[in-house]
Amino acid sequence: MAEQLARLAELNELDNVTIGALYLDKPHEIGRYDEAFTAIWGAALRQQDTQTLLHQGDGPAVGRTNGRCGAATGT
Repeated sequence: MAEQLARLAELNELDNVTIGALYLDKPHEIGRYDEAFTAIWGAALRQQDTQTLLHQGDGPAVGRTNGRCGAATGT
């Protein structure tokens, strides 16, 4: 985790990257982020599928396929 924090600190030095707190206090903001989170949650792999994918050494490429996150299907 220390390496991850160091990398975040390094990336934060870039002009096009901002790392900080996000406070949602307006109903339209909350709704927008709730919709985004719901979409991400729906596109995510199940925990077991994620573990399988992470343990594959020479398996299919990981990336966006058909607008969804997951293992490439070759189609």
